[in-house]
Amino acid sequence: MKTNLTIPGWLALAALLSLNLQPATVHAQTGAWITNLATVMPRAQGAAATVGGKVYMVGGGNYSCGVYPTLQAYDPASNIWNNLAPMPTARYEVGAAELNCLLYAIGGNPGCGSSGLSAVEAYNPGSNSWSTLAPLPTGLAQPGVVSANGKIYAIGGWSHNGIVVYSVYCYDPAANSWSLKTPIPVEFISCGGAAVAVNGIIYAIGTINASGQCQGVYAYDPVADAWTAKTSMPTARNGCAAAEVHGIIYVAGGYTSSGPTATVEAYNPATDSWSTVTPLPFPLYCPSAAAVNGTLYVMGGYNVSFSTVGSVEAFSPNFLAINMYPGLTIYGQVGNTYEIDCCNNLGISNWTALTTMVLSNSPCLYIDTNSTYFSHRFYRAVQQ
Repeated sequence: MKTNLTIPGWLALAALLSLNLQPATVHAQTGAWITNLATVMPRAQGAAATVGGKVYMVGGGNYSCGVYPTLQAYDPASNIWNNLAPMPTARYEVGAAELNCLLYAIGGNPGCGSSGLSAVEAYNPGSNSWSTLAPLPTGLAQPGVVSANGKIYAIGGWSHNGIVVYSVYCYDPAANSWSLKTPIPVEFISCGGAAVAVNGIIYAIGTINASGQCQGVYAYDPVADAWTAKTSMPTARNGCAAAEVHGIIYVAGGYTSSGPTATVEAYNPATDSWSTVTPLPFPLYCPSAAAVNGTLYVMGGYNVSFSTVGSVEAFSPNFLAINMYPGLTIYGQVGNTYEIDCCNNLGISNWTALTTMVLSNSPCLYIDTNSTYFSHRFYRAVQQ
């Protein structure tokens, strides 16, 4: 027997006590990190994107200006990284995005002190091959690259001799051509922040504010070709990574005035608001991030010693580590449908579907009365 209690948050504790159960470590709003995943080749300032349910990491380099053409793909189901056909142009400070089941690598830096690259190359997972496409109108390193509404956008970055640019270029895959759009009104480079699309709107996170901090947020509407200022990120930092999970943008790591940070903050575009969530297991500077199946993956980057790492951490706001209370509290949009899953080992992530439910209140307390009390189980709620 399984019980769904759609109750107000203030009644959740009373419900637990009436059941004579005591919750252990509960991360209902903050989520949990998995750290025992297969490692990627150590590197920083590469780019990541999700294609066909797999996470791809391309390019990157090290603190001595070494650059790599490496392409690797991670399969969450098998927890394995595969080495694939290398990128024709070795580079770091590169941008990447998925469009029409292809991985695009755009711009980048061939080495220390070099000018931005105009190279645009597309990887086809079906043939494990690369093709060269129309180059950027201007060579760019550290552009914010993102796909939205069937196009790819390259935002900001720097060009020759470190000159910051404000341009926004739009790539049309049907015409294999670039066009110029309304420039971003503030300085923005992707190693200073990240560009993420949610529901067709692009968010440039980590723009330079009036105090010279990488903290600003601007939203771009491709249909209106217009930018709008949004609520700034709570923690000023550069070199962070970001991706979207269920409509929320998670920003991880970066470099603050105190050095590399483990800070993770979540931005909700619907409410234009920020919240702090469970930090990374350790500080990371210039990692890469992508999301698949409701899970955020953060990989590579520099550690506090500025050595490149190959660690991979996975975060899901749906994970709930339970010792004595067999279930979870679901926070979400009323009316949405969720599948409730459980597993006994996050390292294996062999999830078993328990039930499907429609959220009639938020939060909703879900109790799995078939589980053995005092046993360690993990639960997740996956929006359908």
